[in-house]
Amino acid sequence: MSKHSRRKPGEIRRREILSAARDLFYEHGFDQVGMENVAKRVGITKAAVYFYYKSKLELFIAMVKSSLDQLVSDLKAALKNESKKGVKNRLDAVLHSLGRHVPLISSMRRLFETGGTSIVPARHMTLFTKRITPGIEEVKEVLTSVFFKAQKAGEVRKNLTPKTLANAFLGLASSLAKTELEFAALREIFLEGILVKKTG
Repeated sequence: MSKHSRRKPGEIRRREILSAARDLFYEHGFDQVGMENVAKRVGITKAAVYFYYKSKLELFIAMVKSSLDQLVSDLKAALKNESKKGVKNRLDAVLHSLGRHVPLISSMRRLFETGGTSIVPARHMTLFTKRITPGIEEVKEVLTSVFFKAQKAGEVRKNLTPKTLANAFLGLASSLAKTELEFAALREIFLEGILVKKTG
């Protein structure tokens, strides 16, 4: 293969690098992945990776932002198909979408719980948080709209704000983001509560 035939437009190459980084970070953990691993996965030199991303931190942030964008897109698409159905169906659609992004959600939770890793040291957490917060807020906005519509339809109590419900739901989802079974438990806890319903 000639050198010329391996050249690709910058945006295509950038997406290839992000995709490889996402797979490697999810497979091996952030601490175990280096720029050379990403380069090898894509089939380019390490220098070429550094051409697009100046540091591992920058690559990691770009990967997280890209993943959050995809999550938002998946959520919106899933909810569009469930727009005329009740809140239970819409939350099932949300959980199905979140289930496809468990590695991202789990990684984000660990990162914020520890306050930094070797990839995002504590001194860089402020920058990291600032760069990814818009994506997290967009996820919350999508969830807020679910609860707003449910309240408007009389399905959900109105003494709790949609934003509060969205934050609580996302918080539980992130803490249980391991298996579909745990997401099913989240759905039951959130919609049915934990108290025994007394009859008679």
